[in-house]
Parts: sequence; structure tokens; C-alpha cells
Amino acid sequence: MEISQRFEIGYSDNQIEKQIQKRDSEQRVYREKEECGEYRESFRLLLLGSALSLMSDPAFANRLQAAAERGKSEIIPMAQTAAVIGIIVGGFLMSIGAGHIGRGVLISALVGAAAIFGGPALIEVIRSIFGA
Repeated sequence: MEISQRFEIGYSDNQIEKQIQKRDSEQRVYREKEECGEYRESFRLLLLGSALSLMSDPAFANRLQAAAERGKSEIIPMAQTAAVIGIIVGGFLMSIGAGHIGRGVLISALVGAAAIFGGPALIEVIRSIFGA
């Protein structure tokens, strides 16, 4: 709005600033709603496409399951070994005087060991509950 128009209408600078802020706020809310709707629609299409692709080809789903089982059987022994090595390294660091670092490594290794040793057992319990 031009300066001459402001004086003709009779608005003060404060009123004009409030109107500009209100307009900017309304435009921002509208853009946010529009973006949220776009993301929601994209997610729905992705979910629908994934479901249709897996349901339309059962052989593909079986191959995915077999690949997951193979990967699990290869990764679990490596992760179990890494957890044990982490416990040993943490204890070693604490014994040579690097207590703060050793304690961090030891705690991380214990959490990893609990996850890697307890995870497969938990998966088997859930599998037995749901009958898979």
C-alpha cells in the first residue's frame, strides 16, 4: 500500500502492520495445510502401492522372506561376536585407567548384547503367539 493511500484511508502504521501480519499468518497456515495434505496423499499412495505389489505376487513375498531369513542367519553371529568384543574392550579400557571411555563402551556393549541375544527369542515368542 502506498503512503498516499494510507493517509487517504485513515489507517495508522500500527493497524497496517497488524493487517500485514494477519495476512502473512493466514497464508502460512494455508500453505502448511496444503503441504500436509500433499504428504498425506503421497503416503497413502505409497502404502497402497506397496500393499498391492506384495499381494499381487506371492512368489515375490516368499523370496523376500527367504532373503530376510538368510540375512538374519548371517548377521546375528557377527553381532553377537561384536557384543562380546565390546564387553572385553570396555573391561580392558577400565583396567588400564580409561574409566570414562571404558564405562561408555561397556554399557553400550551390554545394551547391544541384551538386544542381540534377547531379540531372536522375543521374535520367536511373538511368532508363536500370532501363529506364524
